[in-house]
Amino acid sequence: MMKKTLLITGLVAGLSFQTALAAVNPNRSPYDKRIQSINHNPYDVVVVRAKVGYATLVQLEEGETVDVANPVNEGLVTGYGKAWGVKVRGNNIFFKPTKPQPSTNLLMVSNKKRRYSLDLKMADQNHPPTFVLEFLYPNDVRKRQRAEMSKQLEAAAVLRANEAHNPSGGDYNRNYWGRGKKSLAPTEIYDDGRFTYFRYDNAKDLPAVFRVNADGSEAAVNSHVEGDTLIVHETAEKFVLRLNNTVLGIENRSYNPQGKFNLTGSTQSRTVRMKKDKK
Repeated sequence: MMKKTLLITGLVAGLSFQTALAAVNPNRSPYDKRIQSINHNPYDVVVVRAKVGYATLVQLEEGETVDVANPVNEGLVTGYGKAWGVKVRGNNIFFKPTKPQPSTNLLMVSNKKRRYSLDLKMADQNHPPTFVLEFLYPNDVRKRQRAEMSKQLEAAAVLRANEAHNPSGGDYNRNYWGRGKKSLAPTEIYDDGRFTYFRYDNAKDLPAVFRVNADGSEAAVNSHVEGDTLIVHETAEKFVLRLNNTVLGIENRSYNPQGKFNLTGSTQSRTVRMKKDKK
């Protein structure tokens, strides 16, 4: 009985030891098993299969890279460097074996202080070579999403405060007149001293909008669309609407060249410019 107990204990210990040393195989793409991905975990050792005559690309997060040019602060090391050719281009790390039996490890520390441990093994019949290994960062994505949500809540609070000081019924200038092709005419035109709004309540193609300068020349304007409204990021005394060969001139007969102060700090009427977080 004692021997059986010792045998079982030894088997369990052996299995636990093997599990503790098990490297992680990346997930294979359903389109091609040589294209692979894995969630980044600094405590994982990730298996990468290589083949002589073939290159492998390891792709990190955009904006992340590994310093290989500075010998004092080098961020990439292999256990058998002579057997591998390595190049770094931004967040892309390319490498390929140059000798028949180059199996080794590759360690990286990126400019974002992330640690990567790769177990470089040779491909075989059961394990195809890795062409691309993409690292994913779900935890960091969730953090960014939470930060973005916090910013949106802050922006909404600023907008509510702004709208409390500028209720939407009051300060719009609607003294606009048109001359030209009536089919280009919007359902409604108005401005709030900062932006000019061209509202279309039908399925018309939106025309291009140009500002008419004092010398009669035309200049393109910055704009965006919200729902059924084309919003031009400025006011002007005259605009021209063009669509194919049709033209409509618009005159603002209550134009105020002084405009209105932009309380939200943004070029969009319902957005707020937020300061970028310090890294």
